[in-house]
Amino acid sequence: MGKKKKDQKSALEAERKKVLDEAKLAEDEFRLLDAARFYKLASNLSKDIGDLELARELINKANELKNRESRIRNKVKIEKQRLKAAKNIGKLEIQINKALEIAEVAISENRWVDASKFYNLAAKYAQEMDENERSKAFKKKAIDLAQRGK
Repeated sequence: MGKKKKDQKSALEAERKKVLDEAKLAEDEFRLLDAARFYKLASNLSKDIGDLELARELINKANELKNRESRIRNKVKIEKQRLKAAKNIGKLEIQINKALEIAEVAISENRWVDASKFYNLAAKYAQEMDENERSKAFKKKAIDLAQRGK
């Protein structure tokens, strides 16, 4: 191997070392996509050097980090959706309680049709929360109250 080739290989190896240091730092700082990009660059440098085995290992590492980042993003997205759903359920529960309070006041005043409307409203909110049995119970009570008002 000529001196020029050796110098070129040494320069590529030094560059690869710097890139791998950056990759490890990015990975330690949990910047997974940056780390993946650095590993891919190091893989390309390894190919240029002629170290194909290391190039394969580095590209696999880059792909693994991309996949890990994707899984983490999906978990975060799911958790955000879960929190939003919990918040909505809390709001619906408050609406149910308000509707039932108003319905009970209407019952105490013998306003059966009004009470029926609010029980139907509570049934609708329960249905939105996927509480089917509770919704059915509210609907049944609404029907009973509506018949009383006739």
